[in-house]
Amino acid sequence: MERFGRRDLVVRGGRLAGAAAALALGFASEARAANALDQLDAALRGPLLRPGRAGYAHARKPWNARFDDVLPRAVAQPLDTADVQAIVRWAAAHDVRLGIRSGGHSYAGLSSTTGLLVDLSRLTSVALGPGGRAVVGAGATLGHVYSKLWAAGHRTIPAGSCPTVGVAGLTLGGGHGFLARQLGLACDSLRAVRIVTADGHAHDVSATSRPGLFWALRGAGAGSFGIVTRLTFATRKVGTVTTFAFRWPWAAAADAIAAWQAFMATAPDELSSSLALRVPSTPGGTPTVVANGMFLGSKPAALAALTGLANGDPRPSATSVVKRTYAQATSYFAGGESARRRIAGSSRVARSPLGPKGRDAVVDLVEQRDADPRLRGGGVVLFAFGGAVGRVPRKATAYVHRDARFSLELVGLWTSPSPAIETAHFAWIRQARHALAPFASGEALQNYADRGIVGWKRAYYAENLERLVSVKHAVDPHDRFRHAQSIPTAL
Repeated sequence: MERFGRRDLVVRGGRLAGAAAALALGFASEARAANALDQLDAALRGPLLRPGRAGYAHARKPWNARFDDVLPRAVAQPLDTADVQAIVRWAAAHDVRLGIRSGGHSYAGLSSTTGLLVDLSRLTSVALGPGGRAVVGAGATLGHVYSKLWAAGHRTIPAGSCPTVGVAGLTLGGGHGFLARQLGLACDSLRAVRIVTADGHAHDVSATSRPGLFWALRGAGAGSFGIVTRLTFATRKVGTVTTFAFRWPWAAAADAIAAWQAFMATAPDELSSSLALRVPSTPGGTPTVVANGMFLGSKPAALAALTGLANGDPRPSATSVVKRTYAQATSYFAGGESARRRIAGSSRVARSPLGPKGRDAVVDLVEQRDADPRLRGGGVVLFAFGGAVGRVPRKATAYVHRDARFSLELVGLWTSPSPAIETAHFAWIRQARHALAPFASGEALQNYADRGIVGWKRAYYAENLERLVSVKHAVDPHDRFRHAQSIPTAL
């Protein structure tokens, strides 16, 4: 019987790993794969990071640590659009799958790949130009964009609250946040996009240049039609805002949902809010129910606008209403939390208020989660729509959920790599989607990607799906840009 020493096993194991990686790239041999990567390396200004070389171990990992075990053959970090064009042409020539990453927060790991990972993290420029237009690199994070625009003249774009989220992925999927009811979604402020399509050509698309593709990119553009390298936004000047947090005792959670959704139905556009029902991050506590939000204006004006919620039934047990600069508000909502974690989630979209059974279902789900010691943190978050979001017709952009009252976001957060804990989180999310189905529409938010959604195409895009498929077939007929939930070339 042939025997192997430790060194032999290491060498043979490395060869097997290299061969597996070569097969993942579609090459017949490891040598051919290495030669092809050498060709790409020579064509790029930016680095091409390979296993075992400096930078690879860090660059391959997304923010969402659930997908740390997905190993790309290499990580390309383009420095400009020309680099991206070289990557796309190389991938087409060698029939290599691409993964495209901006921030790496995807709940479903849609920016991870065993092929070539295109990491846009070096495209971070933010420049404010004439007319308040901001040109933003596709690798910039929200925190970086907010900071740069504030410093350039107290301006901003409407987007999310997590500072480490990539602006490109968020915007191309819609982009909802605490300015949405006043200023719309992030994609509503988008004025132009530079994108490299499957033929390797770069295009500047807008409402007047390739308008069909521009329509698709505003709500369905992440990873389906090409690689976006920069985005141009209309910015708005913003100064004093008022943040608020209202807390109710857990025993009043169902009534607090009723009060919040009734209040938000008639709230002014200047006021945006979420209602979070969460379990504590450590065992032994009680779930919390808290309304957080922001009012664009002074504290006296905010207090007047919040009267109905502050004095409603049930009355909050604790309130906080604070005047801040907008820059301070973005830091407040970020909560100082930027560390990588494991995260999974899903969503439902409500077009009408939750009745008593629906409210009880939400409370029961959070209590069931709290009863499981494996499920610390996370819960259900209701986020109000309406205002400027709802004044855009459903078919005006690819983002179809315009007439929603609010979304129901189902979130699990954890740090342990334990498969049992991960399985428990997935089970709760599936249970939550099923339990809330009778009380919400069949739609779901594409930015809260969930591979467990049956019929995800209709859930994410509804009546806009056919047009999206038509655009996809026109710009990427061979489906070069694809992932587990990308737009298909045909139905």
